[in-house]
Amino acid sequence: LEEALASRLCHSPARDGMVTSIYLDTPDRHLIGRSLEKPPYKEKLRLRAYGTANGAALMRAFAPVGARLTLEEAATPVFLEVKMKLDGVGYKRRLALPLGAAQQFLAGASLSLALAAFPSDAGTARLDRRKAQIGREIAALISRYGQLDPSVAVRCQREAWGADDAAGGLRVTFDRALEYAIMADGDGQPAPSPAGGSAPDGIAWRQLITPDESIMEVKAAGAFPLWLAHLLDRAHAFPQSFSKC
Repeated sequence: LEEALASRLCHSPARDGMVTSIYLDTPDRHLIGRSLEKPPYKEKLRLRAYGTANGAALMRAFAPVGARLTLEEAATPVFLEVKMKLDGVGYKRRLALPLGAAQQFLAGASLSLALAAFPSDAGTARLDRRKAQIGREIAALISRYGQLDPSVAVRCQREAWGADDAAGGLRVTFDRALEYAIMADGDGQPAPSPAGGSAPDGIAWRQLITPDESIMEVKAAGAFPLWLAHLLDRAHAFPQSFSKC
């Protein structure tokens, strides 16, 4: 598949590397429970960081044992995202902000105050109309379910292929070394540290797929191009349901 994709898409090294996500949920894990029931509409809330160092800062910020972030870690760029699916079609609303601001916003501070407390050279602290609207949508989601806290973390090594906008924004990703970590027990309490103290931050990573497996995702704004449909058919690559969280 990758050999064939190389003739049609561009490998995107800038999008390669570690991707770390923290999914937020109610104490009884209502969001993921509903998602697995496959209703017509479902939604999730997650924090995501790209790169090994940024992922480590994200995990440190929300580790069960807690940690005080350095100024550099608090400025780490992260994304607070609402993932929605309606009748099988996925949608995403993404808010870019510094890690320190994300902590304050999720703790109940207004988005404007959270961003003002953590200015960013990358420009993520500017509250424009679009960012304010997404912030209101996320705040509304939280208010529907009550306080949402870190529940499960997922990380992987990603390889990304993409096309320009003229080709419909087509993207194909391969996620390898997929791992997960439980961040809270079924009662919403911090997960106990692993036996033997092997993870001082209280995070114990576990394999989600075997080392010789990967998760391939195809993302397109509309129908797949015909060449891709033929390629997937020749490779016997058919859609499967797989929930990382």
